[in-house]
This record gives sequence, structure tokens and C-alpha cells, in this order.
Amino acid sequence: MSAVSTERENGARWGRYLTGAALLGLFAFHTVLNWMWAEANVTLMGWDRSSHLAKTLIYNDILGEINLRSLFTALTWPWNRPPFFFLTVVPFYRLFGESTDVALMSNCLYLAILLWSVYSIGRLLYGRKIGLLAACLVSFYPILFSISRLSYVDYALTAMVALAVYLLLKTDGFRHRGWSLAFGLGMGLGLLTKWPFMAFAGVPIAYEAWRSGALRRLLFVPWDGARGSTGRRRVATSPLFHVLAALVLTAIWYVPNWDRLSGFVLGGWLPLLSWILLTLTFYVVSRNASQGTNLLSAVFIGGTLASAWSLPNIGFSGRFVFVAYGGVNIQGKGLSFLDPTFYVRYLSMMLTEQLSPLYFTAFLLTIVVLAYAWFRRGVAISRRLSHGAWLLALWLAVPFLIFTLSQTWNSRFNIALLPAAALITARGLFAIPTRGLRAAIISLLVFCGVAQCLVLSTDDLYALSERTVIEVPVIGRLNLLGEGAYIMPPDSDRTDSGYWLVPQILNAIRADSGGPATLGLLVNYTYLNADILRYQTLLEFEEVEVRDLARDESGPAVYTQVFASDYVVYSTHDPYKLSDGAQEAVRRIRESPEAFLAVFEPVGEYQFPDGEEVFLFGKRVPAAGPQVEEYYEHLVAGLGTTSGDGDAIIVAPPQEAATFARLYGGSSTLYLLPTGETGEDQEVLGEILESHYRVHFVLRGGAEADPDSLVERWLSEHAYRTGDEWYGDVRSILFASPDGEEAGPVERQIEANLGDYVSLVGVELLDQTVEPGGIVRVTLEWSALEEVAEDYAVFVHLLDGQGRVVAQHDGQPVGGLLPTSSWVQGERIRDRHGLLVPQEAAPGKYLLVAGLYLPTTGERLRVLDGGVETGADSVELGPMEVVPIETSADGDPDG
Repeated sequence: MSAVSTERENGARWGRYLTGAALLGLFAFHTVLNWMWAEANVTLMGWDRSSHLAKTLIYNDILGEINLRSLFTALTWPWNRPPFFFLTVVPFYRLFGESTDVALMSNCLYLAILLWSVYSIGRLLYGRKIGLLAACLVSFYPILFSISRLSYVDYALTAMVALAVYLLLKTDGFRHRGWSLAFGLGMGLGLLTKWPFMAFAGVPIAYEAWRSGALRRLLFVPWDGARGSTGRRRVATSPLFHVLAALVLTAIWYVPNWDRLSGFVLGGWLPLLSWILLTLTFYVVSRNASQGTNLLSAVFIGGTLASAWSLPNIGFSGRFVFVAYGGVNIQGKGLSFLDPTFYVRYLSMMLTEQLSPLYFTAFLLTIVVLAYAWFRRGVAISRRLSHGAWLLALWLAVPFLIFTLSQTWNSRFNIALLPAAALITARGLFAIPTRGLRAAIISLLVFCGVAQCLVLSTDDLYALSERTVIEVPVIGRLNLLGEGAYIMPPDSDRTDSGYWLVPQILNAIRADSGGPATLGLLVNYTYLNADILRYQTLLEFEEVEVRDLARDESGPAVYTQVFASDYVVYSTHDPYKLSDGAQEAVRRIRESPEAFLAVFEPVGEYQFPDGEEVFLFGKRVPAAGPQVEEYYEHLVAGLGTTSGDGDAIIVAPPQEAATFARLYGGSSTLYLLPTGETGEDQEVLGEILESHYRVHFVLRGGAEADPDSLVERWLSEHAYRTGDEWYGDVRSILFASPDGEEAGPVERQIEANLGDYVSLVGVELLDQTVEPGGIVRVTLEWSALEEVAEDYAVFVHLLDGQGRVVAQHDGQPVGGLLPTSSWVQGERIRDRHGLLVPQEAAPGKYLLVAGLYLPTTGERLRVLDGGVETGADSVELGPMEVVPIETSADGDPDG
């Protein structure tokens, strides 16, 4: 070997060493900086970030004991994220313990993958120097180094996309068998990281398959895998062996978990589909090597690996489409093709937060340099762009267009295309012809990248970023170092530890409750929301169960669930990101605090640094005894057959809401009365009757529950009493509202003498037709002919054509508030009744009758005519018709 060759070999070796040392130094720099950031930071922000942290703890618990059932659970857990990112955090928990810092530092694995992959792509395409510079640039992009210390899946996705592209290049156009199989494995892991993996890697994969000819050679795959081989090879390539081997592996995976299949969309089809897919994978991988075979092998390996999660959760595809193109995004915006800003929003994010103005300018300038160099060649554009240029351009441009033309609106959603931007920038910088200028610009970019990273990552230097803000025409405010939602120091500004009130709230609950407790959350702030609280309960406060009432979409039931909670957190400020039901619950708490304070008492008051206040209330009512609980259970079961979405439930006294709400799971609107303010209570009752067709009055304790029978008397006088049931000492009375009949009442004059004691002088029918399940509302007008010594009960019956009672309401006049023994001669009494028509009542003509009887004997008062008995013991009030329930075109009730 010549001296020149030896010198070159030594130089190459030292170049590799120096490159390795530089990459290792870059990795160490970011790892140490991230550790310092994570150690100083205590304030969690947002929703997804905390939700992801919580999922890592759940996966860690799932894998507490590793067996086929726990592995199956971990790989098929029906959530809207694949499991790979969360599973990679588990080993860090096992080594270093469960903590937020450990979870965040698990990103060092993806940092290493990203740096190595970007460097390797650059080295394969353009050489070691360009690869090293690209790795350096991508590590200093503000959004990437900022998200590398947060728990978002997007950083892992960026690393896995870069790894997949590197492995794709190593296949050499799918000519290399081993690298093709490794690429298939990388593609499968990428698909198990996050849905949009193929949005970034799909087109580069397709381009490489087409450019290399592997796609065309799929038609010429050598399906013979046994020719010229040993007996063992013939067995291994036998389709029968593939079928049996796949069947054994499928059985090992699914038989211990057979009882769980019913919980998935595909159910019992899962094992069959997995068996078929695994069989095809074994068969393709066993064929003789060729470009077409290698391509198919990679695709089947990736698809089979990804199917471990995607087949059981096949519904995620609909979720993916909805997030990208359906409904509205988190900004409340949909697809806005007529809005010019719709097309530049991701470009503006690249300028302000993803690359920073400095690196964005460098990116644009290098594109100009490269374009100039390509056009100087004077050949067709298709030949000007090299293989690497096409690959990087497709990696960058296609996902950029995909996200731009979708309704997604978040700077972290498309960061997996940024490695392509770094590689293009590095390639363009080395295309600068003047060596000195090139070295100066590269040095400046690296120096500024380090400075930018330090300033935006430390509390002491973060204030300097405000000095780099300039105003630019059209664009407006522009921070030269970059700024955005994910760029923040560890313990200042938005991450000020003064915002970290969650442990204080949970510690207050722990100290106050002394045991298990439920927390109903009526706030949804970036610093205090259900995702953050649930993560903390999994980490340190397992005895607290968090109920996300703030995002509960069950409408009026949210207010009910407030009283089913042991503790409640809410704010007196304007509601932020609350569901309609939660906003209504907060409004009612603010406007009727008496009812709320009858159940809850203040436990703590907390203030964020920005002045926002939240309050913690704890239930002051002792838990009901088992006997009372049983009464309410039976009552709630009875309500299930008569209550619906549009109903109101009034609970008295308000303290009983604590027991009732815990057992009631319906959607009727809850009201707590009486509050002690007679005028206000009557006003609320009026509003209830205007808003609800049915009103259920639930009370316990008799006179103590409803002093002076305020609620019951008012409802009996203004609504139609329909039913009255006792459950121990708990009572449920059903009333029908007088509103809702546009045709108006039908009044009839009747002169019916009953026993020479009482005269029925008039009847008012609010309903002439009724559907099954509806209520017939009747008002009887009585007049005492003389003083009545006995207390008679009123009956109102609905009779079918054969005289059989189909629906009825019996009871003392005016709900027992005006018994007949209290009537004064000549007095007129308006007595309202409601008859609940059974759901099974057949449509047709019916007759409404009424009368009086003695409850002790059941004897009815006879109808007299001129002092002579007519033989009748009831008065005909008029005909009624039961009509079929109206349905909409799709067969659902109109409601």
C-alpha cells in the first residue's frame, strides 16, 4: 500500500472519529440541557402533554407483570394513539423510577435516533460533512429542541421518519436484502408511533420504489423459493409451513386473550385476518431475493408489525380523517379555502417557531443557491435534480401540502418534515462556491444555533429573547430567535412555578378527605385541567378520582354530576373551553349559590400569577346510610322508566342531591329547592314549568324537606299531578307542565251532582290527543253543595272501548292540599290531574271519566239527577284519542 493511500485511510479514519465525537458532543449538549430544563421545570401545561404522560404510567402498570395477556393489552389498547412511544418510556421508569423528569428524558433515545439518522442520510447522499452539518442544524431548530424536552409523540415521530428514510436509502433501491428487511421493521415501528407516519415517509418510499425499478419488478417476483436449496430450505419456503407457523403464532397470541376479542370492532375476525397477514409475510420473506421480493417483504413486515395495533383499533382511520378534514379544529375553524391565511399558516409557523427567522432565511437562501447551481448546468429540470434532491424535496413538500390543505392547525403536527429542511440547507451551504464565505456562514449559523438554544432554554437568558423582537410589515411581530407555544424556559414566564397549583389542590383533598374521593372539575385551563390532574393522580394521588365535568357533553347532566362529586373545583371568572353543560352548571352555581352551599363548603382558594382564581369546595353532607341508599336506588330505577332528556328533577332538601346525584345517571335537568327564599323559589319553579314538559319532585323527610309544602303546593296548583310513589321515606311526585299545547285547552261546562255533596261544574282538557308515554292533562272544577264531612279522593280514568282502565290518576284534591272536608259551601276548587298513558297503549278512541270515592272503603259517590240516582258512579268528561308516535324519516322519534 502506498504512502498516499495510507495517509488517505488514516485521514478517513480520523474523519470518522471526529464526526463521531461531534455527534456525541451534540447529543451530550442537548441531553444535559434538557436535564437541566426538566429538573428546573415543575409546571405542566396543556392537555395532550399531560395525557401522554398519564398514558406512559398506564402502560407501565399494564406491563407490571409481563405475560401474553399484558403484552396483548399493551399492544392493542384502544386509544387514539399507537403504543410505541409510550412503551419506550417503560424501560426508563424501570431503571430510574416513575417521575415526570424520567418520562421527559426518555426522549434522549429519539434524540440519538434523529441525530444519527439525519447525519447518515446526509452522508449517504452528499458526504460526511453535509450530514454532520444537517444533524447540527436540525438539533438547533427551536421547535425540535423545545419539544425534545416535552412529552409529545411528534418528536418521536420525527426521529422515526428520519430513521425510515435512512433505512430506505440503505436498501439501495431494494437491492439489498438485509437492509430491506430492516427498513420494513423501521416502517412498522414508525406506523406504531403515530398515524401520520406515511404522510411524511409514504411519498419518498414510493419514489424510491419507482426510481429503482423495484415497483416495476413486482410483476417478476421469483415466487419459487425452494429451487436449488437444501431440504431444510424447502421446508422453510413451503406455503404449508407458512400457514402452520402463522397459525401457531396467531394461536399463541389470541387464544389466551380470546375473551377480549368482543371488545374490538373486528371481534372474532381479528385472529383470521392476523393469520392471513402473517402467512403472506412468511411466504413473501421466504422467496428468492430480488428487488420486487425485497420491496414486498418490507411492505409486509411493516404492515404486519403495524397491524398489531391498527387491526384491533381499525376505527382510528375514521378518527384520522375526521381530525384532518372533518368538523373543526381546536381553533374552532374548518377547511377555509377562501381564506388566504389558510395557505400560509404552516409557512408562517416555519418562519416564527419551527426554524426561527434566522434558519428560515438560511433555508431560503440555500434553495436560491442550489437553484442557481442547477440551472447553470443547462439541462432538463428532471436531470438537474439528483436522486437525493428529489427524495428530500418530496419529503419536505408533500407533507407540507398535506397539512396545509387540511384543517390541522398546530406547529408540532408537521415537524417530521424538518429534517429534510436541515439536509437541504446543509447541502445548499456547501454549494456556496467561495470557501471563506461558506465557512463564515456555516460558523455563524452554528454559533447562533447554540446561542439561540441557550437563550430559549434557560430562565436567566430568556429575557434576552425580547430584545430580538422586531416589527415587520405584513408579518407584524417577529422574534429573531423564534417564539411559539412550545418554546418556553423551565421556570419563568408561562412556566412560572406559581402556576403549579395542582399538587396544592390534591394535597388539600387528601388532607380533608382522609381517603378515596372524587373530584369534579369545572375548569379547563392550560395549567389546570383534567388531563393534568389525572396524570398527577396516577403519579402520586391514586386515591383521588378526577371527573372531567368541564368537557362533559351530556348537557344538563353535568350539573347533576357536580353533586355526585366529593369535591368540586370551579372559577368565578369567565368560563374557558367549557362544554355547554359545564357552562350552564357554572352559571347555576353562581346565580343560585344557596343550593350549592347547602351541599358544599369552601376548602381552598387559589390564584394563578396572572390573577385567575379557582376555588375548591368539599361536600359537607355526610354519606347516607345503607337503608337510605337503597331507597334512592329504587327511586332512581323507577325514574328510569318515566324520565327523559327534557325532564326536570327537583330534589328537596338540597342536601339530598349528594346521595341522589351519585346514583342517578340520567340526563334530566337537576334543580335544588327550596332555598329558603320564597319569591326566588317560585320564580325558579315558573321557569322550570316553562322549560320542561315533565317535572319530578323528589323529597325526603316530609315537612322538613319542603317547609310549608312550598314546592309541592305550588306545583300542585300550577301543574298537573300525575304520579306519587314512596320509597321508604323518600318520595317521587310526577307533574306535567301546563305549557306546550299550541291548540289551547278545551273547556266544557258540566253540572254533575255527586251524592248531593259536591258538584263537578266544569272540565278543562289541555290535550285532545296523546301519544303512548304522554300525559293527559285535565283540570276539574268542583263546587261544594254543602259542607263535606269525609275526605274523598278524586279519580280520573282513561277507558278503552271495553270500559277497561288504561290510565288513571287518583288522589286527594289539589295534591292533598285541599281535602274535601275543608271545602266551604259554594267555594270553587280548581283541581289539576295528569294521566300517564302507558307506552303499550294502542292507538284509538278512549273515554275520560272522573268521580269521587272514599279511600277507606272504595265506595264511589253516585251521580244524581234531580235528587235521583242515575246509576252512574262517574262523570264522562269527553273523548280522547291515542295517536301513534310520530317518527322522522330515519325512524327516530322527533322528540
